[in-house]
Amino acid sequence: MQNSSLTPSPDQANAPRLYSINGACAALGGMGRTWLYEQIKLKRLRTVKLGRRTMIPASELESLIASQLESAA
Repeated sequence: MQNSSLTPSPDQANAPRLYSINGACAALGGMGRTWLYEQIKLKRLRTVKLGRRTMIPASELESLIASQLESAA
């Protein structure tokens, strides 16, 4: 018996696990870099440093979207 939470759906299999700053902006519908850096500064988004690159986990983008939806309701 296989655990379904460990088996990615076809959409999840192709989605990146980490986004660059520009990639995260694009994934959020074209939000600006300044806005994204503000979210990081306000601790609404956590980042991962890989060498010199700042990357944002996909799970953080999902959490940000969920919190924005909750605050809009």
